[in-house]
Amino acid sequence: MDPFGLCADSLKDKKGLCPGKLTDKEFDSVEHAAREHLSLVARKRVLDALYGGRIRGGNLGGDEAHVSGLSPDVIRVNRSLSVFDQRLSVFNWDPQSLARILAHEDRHVQQLANFGFFTRVLGGSSGFHAVLQQDADAYAQVNLQP
Repeated sequence: MDPFGLCADSLKDKKGLCPGKLTDKEFDSVEHAAREHLSLVARKRVLDALYGGRIRGGNLGGDEAHVSGLSPDVIRVNRSLSVFDQRLSVFNWDPQSLARILAHEDRHVQQLANFGFFTRVLGGSSGFHAVLQQDADAYAQVNLQP
């Protein structure tokens, strides 16, 4: 890992993209947010996902970020979130907000690791979903550093 937060050339693919097909700026934003604003445990998990190519960008509609039951170990971060009639990349949000989102989604990765395929894909009741969301919110809050 580069202590200066830049994606090393040795990590880049043939198109010059960082792991997860992230740009240098996206990669740097995630690394900075994790290093500066997450607890040691959450930081390690998020940085392992970053360097392992399991944090990716995408256009996710109204979600800030998402973990899919079809790819339960991949965190997708929205590059084109509609906010007040503007399209914004969550990668460009302030580092503490990005860190909170990454910790929240990482908790979903942990949750989904405990479920079988059909539960991951089909989900459960809305009450079940609400409990998972509350747990992910609490995990993010506990692991967020000022």
